[in-house]
Amino acid sequence: MGRRLRTDSFSNRRDEFRSLFRRSREVVLLAAITGVVTGLFVRGFEYLVEHSYEWVVESPRWVGAVAPVLGLVATAIILRTVGGGASPGTSDEYLRAFHDSAYRLTPRVLVARVGAAVTTLGSGGSLGLEGPSLYGGASLGAEIQRRLPRPFRGSDHRTLLVAGAAAGGHLQGTGDRCDLCA
Repeated sequence: MGRRLRTDSFSNRRDEFRSLFRRSREVVLLAAITGVVTGLFVRGFEYLVEHSYEWVVESPRWVGAVAPVLGLVATAIILRTVGGGASPGTSDEYLRAFHDSAYRLTPRVLVARVGAAVTTLGSGGSLGLEGPSLYGGASLGAEIQRRLPRPFRGSDHRTLLVAGAAAGGHLQGTGDRCDLCA
């Protein structure tokens, strides 16, 4: 009887281990996909900013003088209309989503904040690329996880949120060279 009980116990543990392994494999794959999607997003964001800024720099001087003000006006309009009154904050919103599982990073607000960042940076305004890149990655990761919830259970509500934020922050925070990767 003791031998039969032990065999059943090992069989149950083996099934649990297989389930955990399968789930972990899915999570790692989804985190990698999140990183790739974030990389494409960050490159597109950089492209828009670079080309907008180049246009301002190559324009007559008066355009360069008024472009930052016009960029900020466009930013305010984008945040109010597209974002529904969203704040310009990006890193703070990521932290809020990390700590509050009920807080949602929506695609609409992502588009508004990234558009606002492009108009600010592209017009010569002062802002870094890191915050919008981190926020974009976090939003994309959260959206992927929201659409594919099966591998994530319990307190895993922020797994792809963090994976996306890490990818976006890493891609922008290190520039062309990564000291950790060298």
